[in-house]
Amino acid sequence: MVVSGPPAGVARGMDAGPHEYRYDEILGFARHCAANGEYYRAYVELQRLQSYYPSRVNHERLYAAGLYLQYGAGRYADIVSGVSAFPRSGDRCVAAVFEADARIAISDYGGARDIASGYAYNSDEPLLAAMHFKRLLLSSMLLFDIDGSRRMLCDERINALNKNDLELYATLVKYADSTAKSLKNPHIAAINGIIPGMGYAYSGNASTGIIAFLAVAVLSGLAYGAAVTDNGAMCVCFGLGATALYAGSVVGGWREAVRYNEARMRRYSETLVDDMNCGADRDALYRRYGI
Repeated sequence: MVVSGPPAGVARGMDAGPHEYRYDEILGFARHCAANGEYYRAYVELQRLQSYYPSRVNHERLYAAGLYLQYGAGRYADIVSGVSAFPRSGDRCVAAVFEADARIAISDYGGARDIASGYAYNSDEPLLAAMHFKRLLLSSMLLFDIDGSRRMLCDERINALNKNDLELYATLVKYADSTAKSLKNPHIAAINGIIPGMGYAYSGNASTGIIAFLAVAVLSGLAYGAAVTDNGAMCVCFGLGATALYAGSVVGGWREAVRYNEARMRRYSETLVDDMNCGADRDALYRRYGI
């Protein structure tokens, strides 16, 4: 990203020069963009502010605000690459909340758990400790580490959570357990597909399974009828059609299980993230540490 140069007076950290280059004007416009959901535009304005007034801005607050705006703009990879190079300090603890959320957004659940585990029990601030514990539990549930999630809720080091949070988390762990048990095994679906249509039925698509079974049965019956009447050409045609549908039924059952799991995982991850209200944490950090 290239930031155009300011007038000479502004470059020295002064409020000289055209109206649009003044410190308060740039900051006010960045806040306006953020309030209206123009997160990346607000982020660019903050970068411009830092470039024009390096000795005047609060770099810690600017950094926290930048992370918030980058997340709102969907620039998750930029957050991960930028925060990883940040020194481990109190500010790093704040930044790690955004990094964990960015990793969850790109489905790097293991990375998010590694980040959160470093702060969930060691932060000096109960607020930040609770935020990191939430992300540690969330990433563990997304990885279907059900036993580990249950152990976390019994950990004596958890003192920043109130009773309502613990009750919600316990309910979500039960939901994670039921979701894990509801997922289909694509290999079992393929094996069930040895009986035409059964792979589809196992994967929750019984109607397609019935159609596949009837299609294979009909073509097989026609091939048999052609064979007993010495109609070799028709027997080959119907036989090849039945074989193709039979093979397609096996592969289709496997693919149906994969599609079922993908759809289930999308609903599952969206439910967990929404119910744990991670967005409220980011908003709170922006109000506390941002611009």
